[in-house]
Amino acid sequence: MNTLNRQKRNISYQSVYVLEERAEGCLVDWCYDSSHFSPKVRIALDVAKELCTHLESGKLIFSEVNGTVIYGFFEQHHQFKIRIFGCVPSEIIKQGKQAILEYVKKCIQEELTAQKMCADQRRAFYEKPDIPVQIEYGDTLLKGRISHADGVILEVTLEEPGKGTASTTYGYLSPNMRHAMFNELKTHDVPELSEHALYGARALLREAHQSWRYREKNQETIDLVRALNN
Repeated sequence: MNTLNRQKRNISYQSVYVLEERAEGCLVDWCYDSSHFSPKVRIALDVAKELCTHLESGKLIFSEVNGTVIYGFFEQHHQFKIRIFGCVPSEIIKQGKQAILEYVKKCIQEELTAQKMCADQRRAFYEKPDIPVQIEYGDTLLKGRISHADGVILEVTLEEPGKGTASTTYGYLSPNMRHAMFNELKTHDVPELSEHALYGARALLREAHQSWRYREKNQETIDLVRALNN
């Protein structure tokens, strides 16, 4: 469901602002596109966005900008911060408090349902992306899967020949700090791995294979040392 398709949903002047928490304090910011709103509405929406920046989860707040009633709502959903805000149409304002509350609660519930569904889909992807990856390594074709990709940790599992895993990190002070794991995310996009991450996944597959070959060659000594340390 596209959050910008207001007319089909009978909702005017509503937007959504979602922050996804990442390690090291990094955030992915999915902002609304306000270019299709009038300057007056854009100003009101910017103020409404600020209203819900520091709210407690589940809190709804109202304010006024240039005669327009605005609202902001915040809810924490897993690692996602969902902020819903908007302007109440003048025809609803004229109907009074109860009409405003009913209108806003309907707007929030509709957006919240859509955003939670999107967040759950992304969370499932991060935890188990299950993307096949393969590369020729000498005369051997290595096959495996990207088994974890949450924006911070990229992990690849080797499936054949051999078994093993290898991982790397993204974000501040990481080996890949100048690169992003995902292409730019919009509000309802399914996460898409960047070219850098896909290249890195193939390198991790080689690393996992090398580790497996090393274990195969030295397993007896590895087991002996483990027994000595126990």
